[in-house]
Amino acid sequence: MTDAQDPAPSPSPAPVPAPPPLPPPPAARPRFPRRALAALAVGAGLLLLYGVFLMGRGRLPALDGAALAAARARWAAAACADYRLRLTTEASTLARGAFVIEVRAGAVVAATRDGVPTTGDTTAYTVPGLFTLMRDELALAENPQRSYGAPEGFRAYLFADFDPKYGVPVGFRRIVGGNNKTAEFRVLSFEPLPPGGK
Repeated sequence: MTDAQDPAPSPSPAPVPAPPPLPPPPAARPRFPRRALAALAVGAGLLLLYGVFLMGRGRLPALDGAALAAARARWAAAACADYRLRLTTEASTLARGAFVIEVRAGAVVAATRDGVPTTGDTTAYTVPGLFTLMRDELALAENPQRSYGAPEGFRAYLFADFDPKYGVPVGFRRIVGGNNKTAEFRVLSFEPLPPGGK
């Protein structure tokens, strides 16, 4: 009998390279509490409002009852019943409009908005109508929470200017603190007309 021979040893498998090291996890971003984010948002809103407020103060004087009464007295003394008024109106809840109002003997005889004849209460855009609007705004500003929905502790700021000769309002702006509800009008031109003319 012949001796059984051991089988030849099989070659060793090639070594498997080690996998590359994993990159470190990204650094966790700092998380801000919701209250801090809300405070930042409120602070940014107040800063914006304060900037608008300063711009308003720089362009128009603050409106009060005495300034309005003095302007109305000048208008009454001028006794101007025939005139043409060009003005623009704008508000946070109202699209901008450009109006041309013609008044004869104290009554509106023609009114256009953006070049189109307009109907409705056009007396609101006459000089007495603008005075009435500002009188009402002064009353509403006494309770801005009820009138404009302002947060507690905030107030409404009113600004206006008047023609030194006729007393005609040349500009008005209202800004409500805390919600930035705005309204304004600007008188572009005031033209006295000959009585009875066309």
